Amino acid sequence: MDQQRVFSMPMPTFEQIMPVILDLAADSDQIVIRRCMDVIADRFALSEEEREQMLPSGKQKVLYNRTNSSLYNHTKQSY
Repeated sequence: MDQQRVFSMPMPTFEQIMPVILDLAADSDQIVIRRCMDVIADRFALSEEEREQMLPSGKQKVLYNRTNSSLYNHTKQSY
């Protein structure tokens, strides 16, 4: 039986996320963090487990934290 293996990349860094944010910003005048997270997770082939990974504090998902920080930096640089 042939099994298709899917390899995911490690959790992307802020620097790796930024180009994705810039692409999304270029395509839209409104950026929604949930959509950004989905696009980033798909683009980096993150597993469901990686998408749900929490920060050590247990209060926030790593993907949300990195996406939100990248969006904040993009917004800050835009003004």
